[in-house]
Amino acid sequence: MNHKSLSKKDLVEAYHQLDENHPHHLLPLETKLPSQLGWRSRDEYRIVMPMILSQRIDDYSLSITLGRFLSAYPTMESLRGLTSWSDAKYLLRGYGFKVDGPAVYNVDRFWSLVDLCLVGRSSRIGSDYLDTLEGKRGYGPKFTRTLRAYHLGDPSVLPLDGRGFQTLTKLGLYAHDDSINWVRTDIEHKLSGEMSIELIDFHELLRFRGQTDGKEAGSRQLEEITVGWNAWRVLCSLERAKMTEDCIYKELIKDKSIAQKLGQFLSRYPRAMMT
Repeated sequence: MNHKSLSKKDLVEAYHQLDENHPHHLLPLETKLPSQLGWRSRDEYRIVMPMILSQRIDDYSLSITLGRFLSAYPTMESLRGLTSWSDAKYLLRGYGFKVDGPAVYNVDRFWSLVDLCLVGRSSRIGSDYLDTLEGKRGYGPKFTRTLRAYHLGDPSVLPLDGRGFQTLTKLGLYAHDDSINWVRTDIEHKLSGEMSIELIDFHELLRFRGQTDGKEAGSRQLEEITVGWNAWRVLCSLERAKMTEDCIYKELIKDKSIAQKLGQFLSRYPRAMMT
């Protein structure tokens, strides 16, 4: 399909097809999460950190490094000892975050935020922080959309990442040589006001399809994707201490085995869960 002829109907049909094939018993969409994990129940510092440190790392590995990191640095104030970009890079590398090559954006984003909040003498991440950071290295259109959607709950933006874009091209909706920034704005424009579709859920469906293509049902790879997909959300929740294994099974993952594995995974980071 030539993208120039792409219609709103094409996108709506693609969304509903993806939604129909999505394993809702394993991975609730962003707008279907229990209240304890929704964006209104997220700690500002904890939800921003996994976003800015997610370059070149899958959700499962991110949740491992995030659990270690939050156990040692539970608040923005706890990072006050950092005084330079180099300090930030050394710290992040020590906890397993990617910091070299294209992943240097992890350091850029992290240090820009620390510099804004701590050097600026305020350890709080205000809701207007993005206005200050936009334009700095790593804070481009894709990334600021991600923060606006997952942290600020803005329903008007599509936080489309590279994997989600690849899914769109595989579905024949857009071409490989289309600009990803153009695709994001095109979808936002065509689906604005479409009551049956949440843009953030469209992103979730595309991203999940991109991660799980070729993975067999019941495989360890699919299991890790499911655990990682949800683990960082629990770690970021203000009500994370209430998310016991029983609660996870009843409200999040309707699969006893994977709910148990997620509970065991999170139990490895008691300080991160409680502080």
